[in-house]
Amino acid sequence: MAPCGRLAAWALLALTGAVILSEAAGKRPFPQLRDVRTWARALATDLISIVDTAKFDELANAYANEVSQGRLSLQTINGTKLIETSTDEMANSIAVRTKALKSLSEAAENAVANHNYNQSIKVADVPYYSAMDGIPEHRLPGLSSDKWLGGQTNRTNSSIHIPVNIYEQDAHVLNVIAWSSHLDSVFIDNWQQNQEKLPWQAFASQTGVFRMYPARPMQPHRFGSRTLTLADVPRRFDEFDARMTQWYQQTISSPKDMLILLDTSGSVEGRSLSLMKHTTWFLLDRLTEDDYVATGYFNAYAQAVSCLSSFVQATTHNKEVIHKSLDNLNAANQANYYAGLEYAFKIFNNFEMEDRNENQGAECNRIIVLVTENAELYPEAVFQKYNPDRNIRVFVIVVGEPIHDWSVLQKMACDNRGYFSTVRSDGAAREASGDFGQVLSRPVALENSKEVTFSKIFMSEKGDDFEVYVSYPVINTTMNQAVLGVVSVPWPVKEMRKSLPLRELGHGGYAFIINNNGFVVLHPHLTPEDAFYSKPPTLDLLDIEFTNPDKEAMRNKMVKLETGSDVINTLTRTHDHHYIDEVQMTYHYGPVTGTGFSMGLGIPQYHPGSLEVSGVSYQEGYQAFESNSAGKLVLTPLYYCSNYTSSPHNCQDNLRCKVREKIADAHHLDQNKPEHCDEKMIQHVMLDAVVTGSHVTNRWQSLSSQFQSQGIDSMFISGASGLTRVFNGETPFHHGDSFTATYFTRSLSNKDVYIFHTPRKEDMAPSDSINIVGAKAVKVPIQGQDILPAVAGANINADKVSDKMKDISETCGCGAGIGSHSSGCQAYTPTSCMTCADMDAECFLLDDGAFIIATTRDDSQDMIGNFLGDKDGSLMMSLLQHEVYERVESYDFAHPVDDSACAFLQKDNAAPRLFMPIAELLRLSWWTTSVAWGYLRYYVYGSLLSAWLSVVGAQNGPTPTPTTIYTEDPDELRHHCVAKQTQYRFFGDFATNDGFRPWSSSKEIKRDVPNCNCTREFAAVRLADTNLLFVIADENCGTCNNTRLAQSQHFDVGPDLCAYQPRFRRRPKRSCHKQHQQEDTTQCMSGSPVLYISTGLLAVVLTLQLVTYRFQTTIM
Repeated sequence: MAPCGRLAAWALLALTGAVILSEAAGKRPFPQLRDVRTWARALATDLISIVDTAKFDELANAYANEVSQGRLSLQTINGTKLIETSTDEMANSIAVRTKALKSLSEAAENAVANHNYNQSIKVADVPYYSAMDGIPEHRLPGLSSDKWLGGQTNRTNSSIHIPVNIYEQDAHVLNVIAWSSHLDSVFIDNWQQNQEKLPWQAFASQTGVFRMYPARPMQPHRFGSRTLTLADVPRRFDEFDARMTQWYQQTISSPKDMLILLDTSGSVEGRSLSLMKHTTWFLLDRLTEDDYVATGYFNAYAQAVSCLSSFVQATTHNKEVIHKSLDNLNAANQANYYAGLEYAFKIFNNFEMEDRNENQGAECNRIIVLVTENAELYPEAVFQKYNPDRNIRVFVIVVGEPIHDWSVLQKMACDNRGYFSTVRSDGAAREASGDFGQVLSRPVALENSKEVTFSKIFMSEKGDDFEVYVSYPVINTTMNQAVLGVVSVPWPVKEMRKSLPLRELGHGGYAFIINNNGFVVLHPHLTPEDAFYSKPPTLDLLDIEFTNPDKEAMRNKMVKLETGSDVINTLTRTHDHHYIDEVQMTYHYGPVTGTGFSMGLGIPQYHPGSLEVSGVSYQEGYQAFESNSAGKLVLTPLYYCSNYTSSPHNCQDNLRCKVREKIADAHHLDQNKPEHCDEKMIQHVMLDAVVTGSHVTNRWQSLSSQFQSQGIDSMFISGASGLTRVFNGETPFHHGDSFTATYFTRSLSNKDVYIFHTPRKEDMAPSDSINIVGAKAVKVPIQGQDILPAVAGANINADKVSDKMKDISETCGCGAGIGSHSSGCQAYTPTSCMTCADMDAECFLLDDGAFIIATTRDDSQDMIGNFLGDKDGSLMMSLLQHEVYERVESYDFAHPVDDSACAFLQKDNAAPRLFMPIAELLRLSWWTTSVAWGYLRYYVYGSLLSAWLSVVGAQNGPTPTPTTIYTEDPDELRHHCVAKQTQYRFFGDFATNDGFRPWSSSKEIKRDVPNCNCTREFAAVRLADTNLLFVIADENCGTCNNTRLAQSQHFDVGPDLCAYQPRFRRRPKRSCHKQHQQEDTTQCMSGSPVLYISTGLLAVVLTLQLVTYRFQTTIM
């Protein structure tokens, strides 16, 4: 016998022996690939036939009949026109706000010009209402429910808020309260002219007085997900100061390039170094996204604080890099001021010479902020060499106690058009961080330059959405050196959203708005659901979407405020973050006049135009809603109607009213009845109600007797209007919002494929049985294109599908079924092989995201709906390695992550820093100034609140609360955590770029599972015309590497921000005011002589501290 023949014989003998041994051990041989192929074909046929019970052809004919009657038509989308209409509406909204702000600014300037300053003014001379509980006569009267803002307000008055560190009986404060009272009539007049757009208005004074209309109590403080009401917290304690907000600083001065230089010599060790870091934190917080920042530190030599060695945009992420690096600073060596300042000036010079984008850098104000403790010699040479023309301002902030001669540092600030400040406490650090704003505002005031500014997005006070602050400066026209303050009104994002053509964009279409920096103002992926912070992170459009070169090019054109259209292939993610699809999108974009914003519209290829409906009578619509035999109706939460009232109308025979009541019922609004509705949307809802109701009555009712045998729990039709009709459903339908439901959006983007999906376990009650949703789009040809007026399908019992998997795998070889007629079957005799019914076999039905749709395992109830990698990591890894699936990873910067590694920053594991330095207590002048009262009040209320929070924490368990809770923005102490998200999709021969293609022989695989100390085989075959994969594998022998593969969002350190390349931006269209020849630079410092008080007064204060401590220990 030839060698090859002998080898073949031995191989056959070995294989036969292996089969005999395997069967002797009770385990049948693993099926051949053609067996698995046969089973997959049979399973696909059965599942498709179940979904086809929806009768797609007849449903398509019903919608086609509406087309022929002229009630349903396709309107070509004119993206450019839609952009113009929406942006014009937004521009009108801005015009209303601009007019109101200018009237307020003019009224304020006239009021102060006509006001006679009264040095001896008393509280009793100034009637006003306080937004906090204070002096009884200032408490708010006549509060009533406010439908615009929610809560209780008084719309005949404004209310006053004074920061805790400001003495409210100070003459300057009382004079501002007096003359600003003239704004009340303007507030009211603005609101009466446009109640919807101007429900809230405010004036923020440079003295700290904050007047807001309407009069209202301060809103509850929110820490994380826990709400502390003001009934629980001492009402006079808060630290909000409008002057310290970014929108205030942005309005009073031009953009800036700021270099923060820290002295880390050995003398600043301990408390002084801590104050330096706090001061830097507050300085960073004052910077807006139009500013640029660099940081450095020096002792014997100088270098960068972080990996960001040059100027970078003051974004959330860049600030956080610097913030974290500050923790690594230590005090050592002697201070070399020449080296430190030379380093700072060279950073400016090098930045000027960098090969960088022309729009990088503020290119306006240039300032150095030197944070130090002391300097003995004036470094004249460095200023003569690098700043002879004083083009770079130098601000000096001295930390620590007044034990040194500060004249050298004062000279540095005054000679270089800056300002000298002192910091001896955390509260003072916060105050000093705002001093640069008043100095930089001088050229603005001298030029009498007033421009409308638009802030980044902030969380609204109600916490239900985002808003942009539109602001305008108020200038003292009688004294041309000062900005009096800022008037401001919010522009809610939900108001912007109402201007968007969402109905015309259809399903899968969306709108977004970005600003001059490319940062998102509005986007469907940026929602307030999880954003408990009041300052959402600055997110670029490319941070929030899947990016590619074409999309980046489009973004840059939008930043340039160009108008145009682009067709881009892009990945899209489903609402549940489980799946991705590649979709061809047409983007239209254009500027929002008067804002510096740009708006974009994305329309998917499968949405060729807007579906227009007309001619449906209210009689017909009401009957379709009223039909109880045609199943239950569910309506997605869209803006069908507005102004819902709490009392039911008496509709009587008014069919229009009755239909609107039915819409309210479908929205589950109880007795709330809509007053104003979008007639086009109502027509579409009624048409879907008519078509679906007729289809259920005429077809599904006659088929319902077969539902149980087929495993159908219910059938459904989801129309393009947002109306879903569910028939024969005892099991709860978990997809009330069809527009975000996975089955709906994916059926549209894969219109030729049957989409199978299981609901998320978090959407189900423990008692709910697990269903598989099988769906497909209804296609209707019109004008040479397919429109998709609905998605229909079935809720299939998962156990029935598991049984089918066992039934179709009963036969191996040329048994009955599809395989018996396949080519070459005559030579393929029936054999005994492992099937899905065997105890040592594991069969899975996976979708294209590798989620388990069905399984024959005994623990199927715990498996279904989960990602395979969570349950069988080794098998999932095999499918990944053999290119059945591919992994797509991305970062989600928009939402925080619930992870212990992402908790509030613990700056110190200690109580809030509410101490009073002894040196402060010993100064008589400190006690005799208005600041003393603010500091004392700050201390007392802080101690009481600290004790109160400790008790709450003990009673309610641990809550992620920042250690230093007394900031205007508690969330600033929290990491804006990065979530890493992984999706999986079919790869290579198992998928194509245009969706799924019919089954072919190349879409199958049979391999061994690696990393197992046993032989574990698997086979996988795609199911024709579906998004499913059939997998059979040997039972996990327990020795496989079952490392879990991540799919769900989880905390991640994120990309390397040090290697981040800045994206294209455009500087704001504002005038640059950085200097003025009439500026009085002698106003360059604050401070008072140091005097001392008796030990008796010190004893009084220490006794007060002891009493507070005893109070804390008693209540704990």
